[in-house]
Amino acid sequence: MSWNTRLQNTRVERGLNKSELARRVGVSAPTVTDWESGKIQNIESNNLQKVARVLGVTVEFLLTGSTVDPFVDVPVINGDPLEGSDERDEIPAYKISVSAGPGTHIYTEKPNGSLGFRRGWIQSKGLNARNLIIVQVDGDSMAPYIQHSDIVLVDMAKTDIRSGDVYVFRVDCDLRCKRLFKNLDGSILVCSDNKADPRYKDEVFSVTDLAYITILGTVVWRGGS
Repeated sequence: MSWNTRLQNTRVERGLNKSELARRVGVSAPTVTDWESGKIQNIESNNLQKVARVLGVTVEFLLTGSTVDPFVDVPVINGDPLEGSDERDEIPAYKISVSAGPGTHIYTEKPNGSLGFRRGWIQSKGLNARNLIIVQVDGDSMAPYIQHSDIVLVDMAKTDIRSGDVYVFRVDCDLRCKRLFKNLDGSILVCSDNKADPRYKDEVFSVTDLAYITILGTVVWRGGS
């Protein structure tokens, strides 16, 4: 189900018509119609947060349909790893920033803390905690799915490119976070979700370019404000 359909269904379940939702969010009723019909694919992040607040759901739910909280309690990232328990797995958190824009240099590859995720949630997603890391994303080129300063959970066991998935990858000394597509000629199409911003243009990595690219893993979850 797309976020557009999820928005419409949730609005109807809450008993709101388009005009009322538009009034509370501060947009026009035709804008809500365009959101729900899919005519507008990328909703601005501030409007997305307002919609979620009005409907009483999370941004994560609107974007992905997820209703399961992966955390046992309020997560804390600091200089010391959190104590493990039978109920959660501690995923190493890295202070390095992964750019959703042009790329950012890797200054360190040592974890500076950890984040506790429910073990049952990890297993329900078919993941192995030993293959997971957490990094922060800078930039808004992957909005609305990934906002500036969001953290992402990366499965380093999933490095084979499956068209349409979001990956963290290294280009020379830069880490980037983008949606990748495989072309028939073996090249890779690198896409940003934020199509409204002309700064973020699609790129193509040729077969020769792939020698300079290392896939760190697939983004399997994102979290933020």
